[in-house]
Amino acid sequence: MNIPNLAMPIETVRGSHYEMGLQHGQAYRHVIVANIHAYALRHDFQGTDEESDKALEPIRRGDETFAPWVFDELRGIAEGSRVPLALITRMHLRVWNNVPRKELTPSSGGCTGIGMIAKKDGVIVGGTLDDPRQSYVLIRRIPRNGISHVQVIWAGSCWGHNGTNAAGLCLAQSSLGCTVPGLSYDNSKRRIRNSTSGRILLERCEDVPQALKMLKRIQSTESLVIGDAKGNLVACQSLGGFCQAFQPAKGKQDFLFNTNHIHMPELVAKVTAAGCVPKVTEYSMTRFATLERARASMPRTVRTMQHLLRSHAGHPNCICNDGTVTATYALPQSRPGVLFVADAPPCRNEFHAYELVPV
Repeated sequence: MNIPNLAMPIETVRGSHYEMGLQHGQAYRHVIVANIHAYALRHDFQGTDEESDKALEPIRRGDETFAPWVFDELRGIAEGSRVPLALITRMHLRVWNNVPRKELTPSSGGCTGIGMIAKKDGVIVGGTLDDPRQSYVLIRRIPRNGISHVQVIWAGSCWGHNGTNAAGLCLAQSSLGCTVPGLSYDNSKRRIRNSTSGRILLERCEDVPQALKMLKRIQSTESLVIGDAKGNLVACQSLGGFCQAFQPAKGKQDFLFNTNHIHMPELVAKVTAAGCVPKVTEYSMTRFATLERARASMPRTVRTMQHLLRSHAGHPNCICNDGTVTATYALPQSRPGVLFVADAPPCRNEFHAYELVPV
């Protein structure tokens, strides 16, 4: 069967956060309504509204502290999509991941982040996003006060994952997938506990040093590979409120990656010293081993990045798998302000270039 090559649709929003939210809500209303029914209203596992709201309060406080503009944008999304603000807010706060009756498991987080420095193209940052495809859309934001950027986002929220901005900062995000059993977290400290961190970096930071400073401030719980137009490339892993670790490309043969388990020595040592044993899945270890082999044997090129993002090595625990939403890569030095995106499944679709429009 001749399957057509699909390009991921994109919408452009601009203005204040409220105005961008309004346009977002109008453009993606039907996707947002579907997301609300599939996630924000799934009370069969969430418990009562009171339990849910109590569990979401720390996440809400983190956004209020570090990204208060989120709530103006959520109001715009609610008005544009004609969905009650309470449900839009609950979805933005990821109620399905943050309820008292739902224990996070190692398989609940996916995604792969990869970074390399090529002789021809310089820094390359790529990654796959593993989650429900129907929940995600591609958006180009041109904020009145902030840096323009392109990002793969969860429709109806202010957060997203892989993307690049007009200053040349780009990132690929992944999750550790679960908390570490027995580890004592400081839950009193305000920090960004959902994927708003990637949005903050793209809209507020121009390069890797600024991004690292921001990550230390907001104590993000995400794992990221971040590169910039100045040639900087770093991988970051975080156990929010417990420890952060940063790994520069220079000490890793100009080839970095994250799957979904703790691998940076600083984090491993600290967790081990606390007497805890992280859970690690075959899903994460298989992809990690694929990338370790690639670091030892493959050239640092755009073609290598595309090959890895489409890789079926170790099936079904492969980088490109049945749960892959999309694959992206950015070339902040040779093609700044462009995000290359292959819609699901990346192994069958070409990468299309999405450029930032002028402010």
